[in-house]
This record gives sequence, C-alpha cells and structure tokens, in this order.
Amino acid sequence: MERSITKKLVNGKLVRLFVEAQDTVTSIKITGDFFCHPEEAIEDMEKILLDTTIPISVAAVQQKLDIFVAANKVMLVGITTEAIATMMKEALQ
Repeated sequence: MERSITKKLVNGKLVRLFVEAQDTVTSIKITGDFFCHPEEAIEDMEKILLDTTIPISVAAVQQKLDIFVAANKVMLVGITTEAIATMMKEALQ
C-alpha cells in the first residue's frame, strides 16, 4: 500500500510524508519546509526507517530516529522525530 500524509505542524511548518509498505516499510520520503543539517541526514533517516514493521510503534520509530540524530549530531529545525514517527503511523493506519 502506498500512502501519503501532509500536515502543518504546531510551528507552522508544512511536512509531507510518502510511505509504501506491506508488512514492513519498503519506501519512505520526507519532504517539507523544515531544515535538516547536514542536508543528507534526512535521506539517511529515511533509510533507517526502511523495514520498520507494521503496525508502527511511534515510540520505537522515534527512538530509532533519536539515536540516529544524537549519534550523527543532526540538527532538525521545524520538525521533530516525534512528528515524523506520528505522521508515519497516521499514514499507515
């Protein structure tokens, strides 16, 4: 199944998430008017979300992203790991 979700976050930033999944996530793309430094880190975050088991656990996805962000000193502006995890779950419901 291929799904997408678009959300305006509390801070006013628009985020769009495209996700494809069967039993696990097979493809994911995160776009929007937020900032990620270094820029390529968003692609790396998408890669670590591949093979996430359905149904999605927001806490598990957020933890996976938090570990990556901390280990790689990624700076997110206008989006949070919690927002990504929550949108992922909502898209796949």
